[in-house]
Amino acid sequence: MAPNYATAYQWYGEMLYTRGRFEEAEPVVKRAAELDPLSPIMQSEIGVVMYYAGKTDAAIAHFAKQKSEYPDFAQNYLFSSWAYEQKNMPNDMFNDEIEFWRLNNVGERILNEMRLAYQGGGRASFLRYLAEMLETGSGDKYFREYRLVHVFGRLRDRQNTLKWIEKGVQKRSAAVTKIFIDPNFKFLKDEPRYLAALEKMNLR
Repeated sequence: MAPNYATAYQWYGEMLYTRGRFEEAEPVVKRAAELDPLSPIMQSEIGVVMYYAGKTDAAIAHFAKQKSEYPDFAQNYLFSSWAYEQKNMPNDMFNDEIEFWRLNNVGERILNEMRLAYQGGGRASFLRYLAEMLETGSGDKYFREYRLVHVFGRLRDRQNTLKWIEKGVQKRSAAVTKIFIDPNFKFLKDEPRYLAALEKMNLR
């Protein structure tokens, strides 16, 4: 690996943490950030490793700093919202997640519908709205399968989570590999279809 090439460290670190090798990944992504200190993605990846490693408080603190330094970088808000959710802080979760979608240019009408869903039924209502929005083709088209996998996982909707995991595996969606490390999928740890998906992705 080129010793001064930040992107190489970034992707090597992602390979490590996707396989659950967090202690190895953390110094690698930190080295990427050192090599490219002005890159928001390099700085953000440090918090991503913290989130997946279960260091939720550290991840929240890291993303708070990153949101201040890079207020227009969407990934910081997404992972910050997920970390808040793990801490059972729904209002903070919602505020950061809606900012993520605003930065992804979903439009004011959809943002208002998200706010109404949350105001009317809290976290579960908001997540169901997200699922409906994504299933109809709105929102993030590049990571659609994983966004749906993740939303249904957060809802603990077993059948829809498994359906979209299998669709993601079939389409070779790289993002779907994160089901191996994301805490939202622990409820599937004994599910044969989940385990089969991990095997197809060489994660088991």
